[in-house]
Amino acid sequence: MSPLIYTEELTLSFYASWFFALHIYQQSFSYFRMGYGSALAWIFAVIVMALTIANVRLSDRWVYYGGAA
Repeated sequence: MSPLIYTEELTLSFYASWFFALHIYQQSFSYFRMGYGSALAWIFAVIVMALTIANVRLSDRWVYYGGAA
């Protein structure tokens, strides 16, 4: 049984509410493709880390610190 996320609206596509983390879980533990699931998890971690670093570095453009020079 695969985990589902139920939304308020019924959609025609089964994968409309499919998250990438659920795809990693299914590949790793339902299909026992641990190497592929691990590679997907690493790619996801790198993307999240890159977006986090970009957000932190760009945050000084929209945040005003009153006492900072």
